[in-house]
Amino acid sequence: MNDFDYVDNFFCSIAEKEDTFGHNVLTHNEKIILAVWHATGLIQNGGLQYFFVWEDANPIVADYFYESGLYNASQIIREFFLLFSELEFEKYPSAKRDEIIENKIIKYKDEIELLNERFYEAMPEVESKLADFIRNTQGVLK
Repeated sequence: MNDFDYVDNFFCSIAEKEDTFGHNVLTHNEKIILAVWHATGLIQNGGLQYFFVWEDANPIVADYFYESGLYNASQIIREFFLLFSELEFEKYPSAKRDEIIENKIIKYKDEIELLNERFYEAMPEVESKLADFIRNTQGVLK
């Protein structure tokens, strides 16, 4: 099984566990895997700007990338969130938050495109390092 399928299968089992028992029963490492793979799928399918359709879009996701050994991807996500530095995610109602995000995406279009390119180039590393993270922490995940 390749790294993508390995990670994706593991992600699906964690997502099923979360759907059945709730987010609070997940271990810290399971939360990392769930957040990193979910964020990766969103970014891969729509770019970093698409990341904001996810209700859990938050700069802490960069920490999860870092904890799983994905230092390059973590840095890219940190740089992306710096473009939105004055946006406090809990402060604004969703309509105002969406308006701010939309304006920032327009304003920083070129910078976001460069960050997207860097993230897409890092994708093979994301798959292999997240697969390694799962293999190395599997005993802790149960």
